[in-house]
Amino acid sequence: MTELQAWKGAVLRMEVKHDLSILALLADASFLVQLVMAILLGLSVVSWWYIFRKAYAFRDARENTEAFEAGFVATTDLDSL
Repeated sequence: MTELQAWKGAVLRMEVKHDLSILALLADASFLVQLVMAILLGLSVVSWWYIFRKAYAFRDARENTEAFEAGFVATTDLDSL
C-alpha cells in the first residue's frame, strides 16, 4: 500500500462528530461572541428600517413633486398654486 492510498483511505473514513449548523455554533459560542452577534443583528435591523424609511420618503417626495409639476403646467394663474 502506497502512502497516497493510505491517505485516501484515511480521508474516506473521516467522520465529523460536531454539529456545524448556525444555531449550534451560536449556542456553543462564548458570551462575548453571542453579544457581538446580537449587536450586529440589531444594527442590521436598524439599518434596513432606515433604508426602507428613506425609500418611502423619496417616493412621497417624488409623488408630491409630480403633483406640483402637473398643477404648475396646467395653470396660468401662479397665485392659485
